[in-house]
Amino acid sequence: MRMQPGYRQSRNGGAQTAMLVVAVVLLVAALIGLALILAYVLFSEPRQPASRAINDSLPRNLNYGSVEELYDYLRQNFDGELNEQALLDGIKKGLLEATGDPHSVYFTPQQAIEFEQQLLNKLIGIGAYLIEGEGYPAIMTPLDGSPAERAGIKAKDLIVRIDNQNAAGLTAADAANLIRGEEGTEVQLTIRREGAEEDLQFTIVREVVNIPSVEHEIQEDIGIIKIRSFSPDLEEGEQTVETAVVAAETLLEAGVRGVVLDLRFNPGGALEATQGVGGLWLEPGEIVASYGPSDGELIKLPAEGAGRPPLAGIPLVILVNEASASAAEIVAAALQDHGIGTVVGTTTFGKSSVQNIISLSGASGAKITTAHWYTPHGRQVEGGIKPDVEVDDDLETELDEQLEKALQILQRSG
Repeated sequence: MRMQPGYRQSRNGGAQTAMLVVAVVLLVAALIGLALILAYVLFSEPRQPASRAINDSLPRNLNYGSVEELYDYLRQNFDGELNEQALLDGIKKGLLEATGDPHSVYFTPQQAIEFEQQLLNKLIGIGAYLIEGEGYPAIMTPLDGSPAERAGIKAKDLIVRIDNQNAAGLTAADAANLIRGEEGTEVQLTIRREGAEEDLQFTIVREVVNIPSVEHEIQEDIGIIKIRSFSPDLEEGEQTVETAVVAAETLLEAGVRGVVLDLRFNPGGALEATQGVGGLWLEPGEIVASYGPSDGELIKLPAEGAGRPPLAGIPLVILVNEASASAAEIVAAALQDHGIGTVVGTTTFGKSSVQNIISLSGASGAKITTAHWYTPHGRQVEGGIKPDVEVDDDLETELDEQLEKALQILQRSG
């Protein structure tokens, strides 16, 4: 299987590796079409959370009298144009922000659509990763076969203008917001390319860009499974567990003597998907994690699979970094607690909360923290999962030091 461009080289044969070069300090990879929301673990279907005794003192209905007073004053006296929908969105957004939980978020109708697309690994845009460049947002790499690649966009291109707006000083996320739009519409980019005498003009038609949840490859006799996110088991879109099982079977047929599970830059995803991925190594019924309210009983999540785990007994290294979060941390911690494999890299993001997705009237929605999860040994990971072997990766070099270390460990184990 051919991996996407933008992967960096290891010393072992110069084969492409399964790590995207992303600005770690930002803890975000901005996909053109949508700035990815890092650190989420979700129920793929809404669940009724347990009643919280801690909030019993709150009234069943809030007193909106002062809100109505404020609205009435704005309507009569505000020196500017007001938008009713924007005001309503602001009230709902403020209600969740008042919880003090950064992971409980309100979605406008458009944001709800974009979040659903993210869960399905389907985004509308031109298909490229952005980072902050020198004074301008820059192209990290266009995705293989994307509108950006077909148009001739290249890695390290600086985005000088987006349509008629100067892009100087924009963050990667800000630039992504300007570039995204409806499918079939055009966006004009002014590109500054090293070695070019003049800025280049590109007109690109936005498309639905499918981002693979799971990819795999073989370097010599070591198999590499890269999981970008944990997609829910839905009818539409790629399913992480199903694709990961196919990858595992392919590696087994090739006779690999070691496996690298690459969870770097994986922001999380559906809680249920961790059970199937964990089942590639854990016996059915072995605990992947447990979750529940901080003041209630915990529910155990067992590994799922048919019979003996396909990759059991094969030497394993799990790669993690600062941007491995939530569902990715669940899998890494489960394997670490069960003594399966060696965790290599840097301390993970550190997020142990679980969100429920709810739909609201008017096609809006929200994700709200309703539980926290724990490792099989009862650990919480708010401080992140510490690797067994700590290895930093220098993003300024072509060498992927973390993957290189993983390959060395597996080669010695044989």
